[in-house]
Amino acid sequence: MEALEQSLRSVLQPISHNLPKPLSDTAATLLGDSCYRSLVHNINISDAACVKLAVSKALGITIVGASAVVKIPQLLKLLNSQSAEGISFLSYALETASFLISLMYNVRNGFPFSTYGEVALIAIQNVAISVLVLQYTGKAAAAAVFIAGLAAAGYAMYSDSITSMGMLQYLQAGAGLLGVASKVPQIATIFQQGGTGQLSAFAVFNYLLGSLSRIFTTLQEVPDKLILYGFIAGFTLNAIIAAQMVYYWDSPKSSATTGTKVESKGKKAAKQAVGTDGQANGLSTGSQRVREKIQDDLKNSKVPASCLVELKDVTNYLPMKMTGFSDFYTSLEHCQNCSGEMTSASIASNWFAAPSVYNSRVSSVLPTPHDIARPKNVSFSAGIDSQPKYGPTRKLDFELEMGFFVSQPVPYGEVMPIKDAREHIFGFVMLNDWSARDHQLFEMRPLGPFHSKGFGTSISNWIVPMEALEPYSCPPNTKQDPQPFEHLSWPGAKDDGALDIKLRIKLIRDGKESVLGTSNLKYLYWTPYQQLTHHAASGCGMQTGDLIGTGTISGSGKNENGEKVELGCLYEAERTKTKVLPDSSGKYEDGYLEDGDEIVLEGWCENGRGGVALGFGECWGRILPPR
Repeated sequence: MEALEQSLRSVLQPISHNLPKPLSDTAATLLGDSCYRSLVHNINISDAACVKLAVSKALGITIVGASAVVKIPQLLKLLNSQSAEGISFLSYALETASFLISLMYNVRNGFPFSTYGEVALIAIQNVAISVLVLQYTGKAAAAAVFIAGLAAAGYAMYSDSITSMGMLQYLQAGAGLLGVASKVPQIATIFQQGGTGQLSAFAVFNYLLGSLSRIFTTLQEVPDKLILYGFIAGFTLNAIIAAQMVYYWDSPKSSATTGTKVESKGKKAAKQAVGTDGQANGLSTGSQRVREKIQDDLKNSKVPASCLVELKDVTNYLPMKMTGFSDFYTSLEHCQNCSGEMTSASIASNWFAAPSVYNSRVSSVLPTPHDIARPKNVSFSAGIDSQPKYGPTRKLDFELEMGFFVSQPVPYGEVMPIKDAREHIFGFVMLNDWSARDHQLFEMRPLGPFHSKGFGTSISNWIVPMEALEPYSCPPNTKQDPQPFEHLSWPGAKDDGALDIKLRIKLIRDGKESVLGTSNLKYLYWTPYQQLTHHAASGCGMQTGDLIGTGTISGSGKNENGEKVELGCLYEAERTKTKVLPDSSGKYEDGYLEDGDEIVLEGWCENGRGGVALGFGECWGRILPPR
């Protein structure tokens, strides 16, 4: 060691003895005169006490320097994502309070700035992060109260006339507990959400190393066990958060590697159901701020042209990978209009006891736009029980429906209480269950429809999530009589059991567009929540990605001439002798769809002024000749 020191002295002393005065004064202030002479003047590296002090000072200065930027990545992540998911405000509030107490305690004790400087710098960044978290969780007004409270508390602790040193010592003891407690909500948030969300990996690991270094610097320079124990406890919990960061690194609910906005728990399963063909359209995160921002940018032409693709150049795919498809028959007006030919003359009593439904074909669900070839199958040649014949349908029809996708699954053997129905619905689409009525008439007895309703079902491409639709909750349009069974009785407010979604059917024939009818989702006798509850009631299990059709949605509305204008299909028009199809002279006629016809279904929700607040896009299909 002596030989090494001699070698170092011959090289370093000509430099250390001629340091500029500002530099030598700074070093002497940091190390003290004794250690400055030992280490700098005499190059005595065997002086263990002074070497430890120098290392401690270097670590302290490094920590203080790093603390100036330690939370900047977290701030940027919040600003870029406009989301505070995965971040606990309580955690930041407790930590900021702990830092404020420690800052005042260190300042009033006159401890070296290198031992606590990062406390001040991180506290400032914590305040900024806390304000953003409040802003992005819809609590902007609380931010001003939070800042004012911190300022008042800081002044009170700094003033000896308000807070005695003895009281401040008690507060410092509590600060250690606060610092420890501040980590617990963050650990719990990560565990509950199954991911680290917008939490910055840089900040987490920087904190871990910083708290470890602070244990060393406190041992060397601060003869205060309260501060030491606080750093030890903080390091332990920081290590747990760092371990969570590693464990959840590739979690779909962590954005440490993807930089994407994290999703709410109820929609994670829906995200996992997305196939390689498409995405779960709509904002499944439930962030109203994001929706409003996108809407504003589109309305005000703020989106650069380079970010847009013309619709004609887009190839659409199904929005989710579907695992099952069931279609209901739950519109009272639709049943009344259709009764008599395929079914009994009056609606069967069991229809009013539980929602009617049948299983359909996932393979025949099609995105928009898509062509539908006129199907061939068996039908009666001239009315019920006449000679069967095989050929293309002569009565090709549409059905105005909506569909909803299951998000959270219901395991096989379990049932779902109706109060949880909303949490199991990801969102809604428009749905057209194409039907061949002559084939359906042949199939209805004895078992029910098969090919007549299994050759094609069109849906719109954009899933509108429940978060966006909840503001349009409303009471059902029809009072249920008799009262439904207990498991189908809606437990919430009587005015939020249905959804107010306006619907429209348009026909494009020979290039001319005409409206065939309108309707509303709230007209259904059995609501979507009752439908899903009934579907799961047998314990059959519901899977993420299951598509549920509401059934044809018809209403009782009439125009000034007394003609029905809320029919959900052409079969109803035929049965009620309502002419809805335009002819070449501008009048209307009955009949069914022709080759080349295009059917467009539309749905939208209105604001209080009658304007469109959100839409579902088009559900479009075109009829082609039979293959």
